[in-house]
Amino acid sequence: MENRNVIDFEFKKIIEKNPDKKFILYLRTHPNDEKEQKLKSELVGIFGECKELPDEKLVIFIIRGIKVNEFIDKLNSFDTRMYLSFIQSDDEINKSAGSVF
Repeated sequence: MENRNVIDFEFKKIIEKNPDKKFILYLRTHPNDEKEQKLKSELVGIFGECKELPDEKLVIFIIRGIKVNEFIDKLNSFDTRMYLSFIQSDDEINKSAGSVF
């Protein structure tokens, strides 16, 4: 099985150096796909609640750095079309929330 969900090498180093930092993982999803709903339920059971944005076809998880690789491995272990679209650190979110446009 192909590992479709891979984190950029440079960002992976940041995650590994910050095991207690929170990272926001944005998953592209297909809301009516039963296999993806099963995967989402399993991810919630392991990693905690998520935020669903069905109109944007996104599911958002907040995961500590130490758990990110486990999350990606679990995501890759299921045969679904759900994939990691984007990842950010909580620092990035806080910086952008404080900026003036």
